[in-house]
Amino acid sequence: MSKIFKHINFNEIDDPIKRYPNLFPMLDEYKTHLHNVSNILELENKPLGLANREQISWLYFYDEKLKDLKTMLSYIESDIKVIYGKLYKDIKENNAYDLKSAEISLYIETKKEYRTFKIIEVEIKDLYEKYKSIVDAFSARGYILNNLTKLHTMNLENGIMD
Repeated sequence: MSKIFKHINFNEIDDPIKRYPNLFPMLDEYKTHLHNVSNILELENKPLGLANREQISWLYFYDEKLKDLKTMLSYIESDIKVIYGKLYKDIKENNAYDLKSAEISLYIETKKEYRTFKIIEVEIKDLYEKYKSIVDAFSARGYILNNLTKLHTMNLENGIMD
């Protein structure tokens, strides 16, 4: 389980900073892991043996981060539903006008606690998509390495030196 949820405060539904004290430092950490990806994925001028050895560890690393982001996203989406429901009920019960659902939704979208969680959701979704692309790139890199290794082996078997 992601370390973000080791210190979750279940009593603070309206404030993501109090609810998830580790969230923003973790998101910053996840962003820093994006900086060097293109160098890691690069195969040019990298020994084939080294590229094969590092392939599985980097794929595992980014895949684990992807799973953590998916878990974070599930928690945030669940919180958004709770906040939405709470706000909907408050508006419905405390409003003198008989508002329709669409009108209530418009009011909810202006509420700070709802908007804050929606912004966090967007940020996590963005990171999730980036990490998904990285994992897909490592999978494609694995196929390339497999083909290069086979080609290299065939060249050795045929006595061709490059």
